[in-house]
Amino acid sequence: MTSLLTVPRDLVARRIGTQQLRLCVPCNHPLARGPAARLARIADLALLMREPGSMTRTLVEQACARNRIGLRAVTVIPTREAVKEAVAAGLGCGLVLSRGFGDDPRLTAVALADVPDPKGVNLICHAEAADLPSVRRRALAETAGP
Repeated sequence: MTSLLTVPRDLVARRIGTQQLRLCVPCNHPLARGPAARLARIADLALLMREPGSMTRTLVEQACARNRIGLRAVTVIPTREAVKEAVAAGLGCGLVLSRGFGDDPRLTAVALADVPDPKGVNLICHAEAADLPSVRRRALAETAGP
């Protein structure tokens, strides 16, 4: 399962869910208690960004371009888990996708008011496997949820 901006031509994507971009802050951060944050409000925060080319980074850059806002990235961190650990350690705030946030009592995922587009979570396979019963069952099971 993965999120993609575009699906390669030789593959088929079956959408099984959605996820949104979230601001990851320590649970005692002022933004953790408020309503959805706007990009302009977080522009001056010390942000821990994913690497260029990652889905998270691409979504952040697109949202900033649409809203004509620049963010202050203080460092680049290569994985979602490393971003969350760095935020928990007090090194800054991060941007994560909601399905990868997990349940960490040290952190809060804050909605972003001006980044409303949910991104698909997809089951990816080769075209010849798309109609296999196991692929169809998995896509249906994930879509139905717990």
